[in-house]
Amino acid sequence: MKVFQFTRKIRALLTEADTLCSQLRQVLTSYVDPSVGFETELVCREALTNSIEHGCRLDPSRTVVVDLFLSDGLLTGQIQDDGEGLYSGSEEVAQGAAPKAGGNGLWLIREYTDQFGFKENGRIFTFQKKVQERRQHG
Repeated sequence: MKVFQFTRKIRALLTEADTLCSQLRQVLTSYVDPSVGFETELVCREALTNSIEHGCRLDPSRTVVVDLFLSDGLLTGQIQDDGEGLYSGSEEVAQGAAPKAGGNGLWLIREYTDQFGFKENGRIFTFQKKVQERRQHG
């Protein structure tokens, strides 16, 4: 049973990503421990930054869609941009190689997710994280 869903579409602007991440954390902490909300915000912030800077090349006419849902203790997220894709180094980090200089965001993503990957030349980023749901939401 799906407990939580969060879907937003933003322009490829870092200021809009910042606002979205703050909203996500605030809403998500009603369903999971605040530390999980913080970790998820970091993951989404890094993925959004990569999408906006590398995929959309900071072009505000491009968009990024964030979709997260929580079901049966599994938090699943997808961030998709309509840009040209991320830089090629992302595949190496996704497979567990040490990040290159400037790749600290992907290292952080690896630390705070149980699984993540890229599709369509990096235009789609997905992640999963096992979490303990709160019994009462409010």
